[in-house]
Amino acid sequence: MINQVEVNRGDAAGDVSLLEEIKNVANRIRERAYHLFQSRGGEDGRDLEDWLAAEREVIGASASEMTEDGADYHVRMALPGFGANDVKVWATPNELIVKAESAHGHEETEEKISHSEISASEIFRKFDFPEAVDAGLVTACLEEGVLKIDAKKAVQPKQIGKAA
Repeated sequence: MINQVEVNRGDAAGDVSLLEEIKNVANRIRERAYHLFQSRGGEDGRDLEDWLAAEREVIGASASEMTEDGADYHVRMALPGFGANDVKVWATPNELIVKAESAHGHEETEEKISHSEISASEIFRKFDFPEAVDAGLVTACLEEGVLKIDAKKAVQPKQIGKAA
């Protein structure tokens, strides 16, 4: 099943809610990294290891790839368990930001839960395009747990003749 994902186009940096979200995520990573640092006795020299572990815990890890053909960039990102309504995509001429967030709650039933690894999850990724794209032509869809984003490269003006 293919589900279209809405792409917010334009200046992602100008979206106040996105900027606040980025700050919030950075603060959560920073706090978790510090907690990891403290939990191992404050030993110096492993700060990058703490930061990367905190990133994985706070914003998740999702396999992704960016490919390029003559006129387009194609981004593929594994998002198993997420629906199209759980995914937000922002596109600018220079970058692509993807946020996926799902909630999980147990329904009230007579069944007793003896084991559950299903939980709420969040993934937050930023991709930089090697060349500018036309943000107005970026499309995204979610198909069988894979987010597929296509971005047309911006047409570069061609110089005709030489300037004197």
